[in-house]
Amino acid sequence: MASFLKGPICKACGQQHPFCSEESELQPRREYEYVCPTNGQKVRILTDKSGALVRACPTGSVPVKALSQNW
Repeated sequence: MASFLKGPICKACGQQHPFCSEESELQPRREYEYVCPTNGQKVRILTDKSGALVRACPTGSVPVKALSQNW
């Protein structure tokens, strides 16, 4: 299973990206890192919601990597 979340506004480009993780469930108060698909910059986010479980990451979703434990 994968976890899908419509993310906050991207600090690198100002757009909203759909995030997905195939390695773990996206959890609130956890820091993640991704590469902005618009300009290629690395960005860190702190989520405020849980991700929805899906069978696979949707086409066009941005992969995220967990960086820290829950805060």
